[in-house]
This record gives sequence, structure tokens and C-alpha cells, in this order.
Amino acid sequence: MLGSLALREQNQPVPPGEVVKRFEDAVHDIGRRALELLDAVMDIFHGRALGLVPSEHSSGSTIRRGGITKAGNALARRVLIEGAWTYRMTARVSRKLHDRLEPLSVVIRDIAWKAQVRLCARYRRLAAAGKPKVVVTTAIAREMVGFIWAIARIAQPALD
Repeated sequence: MLGSLALREQNQPVPPGEVVKRFEDAVHDIGRRALELLDAVMDIFHGRALGLVPSEHSSGSTIRRGGITKAGNALARRVLIEGAWTYRMTARVSRKLHDRLEPLSVVIRDIAWKAQVRLCARYRRLAAAGKPKVVVTTAIAREMVGFIWAIARIAQPALD
């Protein structure tokens, strides 16, 4: 549903753009355009609408998983993956980022910091295990969607 976000559990639409405004400061290096796209598909969790889930060819007790499905919004997926490349660096809060985070609630800042620490560490761990960089970055992008969803769940009650 374009223009508004409705969490399945609550079935209460959020005014268009409100979630985008809250995310814009909390998720670094993802532009407003990408967040507007995420606003349109946020009611589907785990990246299904973004094509960030693995394909599956299963039969009986055998489970075979392949590459990502690439179903859904290609632009949103591209922006998420480009944003995931920033987690190659160590987790830190620059002066500019600190100033952008200051007006946000403590809960949202904590989620954003937890995401930064976890995703930076996960990037290094997967790269050290010998995974190709594009595979590592796609995994980080998929997990980043979960943190964005968590921020949306926290921000949503404040909008009522």
C-alpha cells in the first residue's frame, strides 16, 4: 500500500511520510527516496517484498536454498545493498551523525547503535569466513531491514 504503513498486527495506518521522517535520521547513509520505497513495503517483514530472501527448491525432507529471489522492488533492494556497504567500516558515531541523532528518542538511538555494532561485526565475521563480498553485503542488507522494521514498530505508537 503506497503512501502509508500499516502493521499487520495492529491494522492501523500511519500517516504518509511520518515513518520516513523518523527513519531518515536513524538509519545512516540511506536517502529519503529509499525510505519512501521502504515505507511502501514495510508491512511485509524479512525482505520478502524486497527480494532479499533465498530461493528454495525443496522436496520431502531435502531443503535446497539458492540465491536471493530478486522479486519485488529493485530500487529499494539496490539502495539497501548500497547502504549495507557502509558496514565494512568500524562502528562509530561521527559528529555529523551525532547531531542528526540528537532529536530522536533514546530508544530509537539505541536500536540504531545496536544495528551499527551488530552489522559491522557481522560483516567482518562473514568476510573473515571467506564469503564473497557481495554475498556478505546482501546478508547485511537483509538484516538491516529487520532493524528498520524495529524502529518503525517503536515509532508507530508515537504517531497515534
